[in-house]
Amino acid sequence: MIPSPTRPAPATIALAHVSLRCLIIAATKFIVRNYGVRCR
Repeated sequence: MIPSPTRPAPATIALAHVSLRCLIIAATKFIVRNYGVRCR
C-alpha cells in the first residue's frame, strides 16, 4: 500500500490521518486506564 510518488491520493492520506488519530486516542485511553489501575 505505497502511494505513487507522482500523485498521492488525498483519500488515502485522509484515511491514514483519521485511523492514526483513532489509534492515538485508543492508546491514550488504554494507558490512562492502566495507569489509574496501577496508581490505586
